[in-house]
Amino acid sequence: MLWRCAVIAVLAGWLVTASTLRAEDPPTKTRQGFVWKDGDKVALIGGTVIEREQNSGQWELALTRHIPARNVTFRNLGWSGDTVWAESRGLFEPAGRVTSLRENQGYTRLMALVQEQQPSVLIFGYGAVEAWEGPPGLEPFLTQYRQLIKDCKASSTEGVRVILLGPMERAAMQPPLPAPQAYNEQVAAYSDAIRGLAQTVGATFVPMGMPHARFECGRAWKCCNRARPSSSSSRPLASASGSTKRR
Repeated sequence: MLWRCAVIAVLAGWLVTASTLRAEDPPTKTRQGFVWKDGDKVALIGGTVIEREQNSGQWELALTRHIPARNVTFRNLGWSGDTVWAESRGLFEPAGRVTSLRENQGYTRLMALVQEQQPSVLIFGYGAVEAWEGPPGLEPFLTQYRQLIKDCKASSTEGVRVILLGPMERAAMQPPLPAPQAYNEQVAAYSDAIRGLAQTVGATFVPMGMPHARFECGRAWKCCNRARPSSSSSRPLASASGSTKRR
């Protein structure tokens, strides 16, 4: 019931271009970026938005319907509330933040899972939790994100490709709930920074955005909280993403 319907909507738009690329098609000025390959294994790594997607599979369905490659499989390695330090994955460790990644068993568990799966595509979804730290937390976030990508690539198949998803802002709700503008400004700054990071690590950046008011088909958006639409909004979006590709 988390952000999957919004993710599907934006990701489907990206797929309109990216999914038309084949492994044998060289990038051009109008066709650049990510290329799907037959037999790809995708590892989804990140926080709540990715972890909860396994409840419905709508995101995986939309991707599978639109990519030209066949036999693409998915492994969901998300963890609710996770950060690039894999802090929430260390749930069973003693209380208190660890002082190094070497002491962080959650990080070690993540690396072990990636090595076990040997993905050829890594999709990362981080920044929503870290954005709460504001400007002071941006540089440490980028430094650790770069390290996380490096470590995951080292544990994956040779030539693994990387996709970085931008964090999504929170939806404005009726009073007395506070306005999300301050947080959304931080999300925008972190998203821009992730875009820059993608360029430096040779990854594909996919911006995400929370839909506002009503979807184009006229159905009202329903949110189970300020940050995420409800699962009932997910199905029409997945259907619409398919019709968009066919046009």
